[in-house]
Amino acid sequence: MNEENPRYNFEINDEICEGDIKIEYIGPQVFPKIPIKPMLAAIFLLICGIVLTLMGFIEEFTNFEEPSRGIAFWVLGSLTLTPGLYFSIQFYRAYRAKTPAERMTVLRNIPDIN
Repeated sequence: MNEENPRYNFEINDEICEGDIKIEYIGPQVFPKIPIKPMLAAIFLLICGIVLTLMGFIEEFTNFEEPSRGIAFWVLGSLTLTPGLYFSIQFYRAYRAKTPAERMTVLRNIPDIN
């Protein structure tokens, strides 16, 4: 293989510690695109979770005859709010990434929707 034209545009840097290896990207600074479908799904789950949780509070404190309806909305709200909030934060971290390698590290942890 030709040394002037490496196959990969990555460089291994062993200067940090003896056990740690830092991989640095040496190619052009091209940021990968943020996938739209998973981002919209995360925002949808976040909004649904907030709405269901608020509906649970309203049902709990206005309907005193049947308090279990409010608890059901709280459970559904927490089940949709948790992944929606987590993945919305991950997409924000990917958006605010300073390097392409940092953005790719964050985007690898987000499932793909086909």
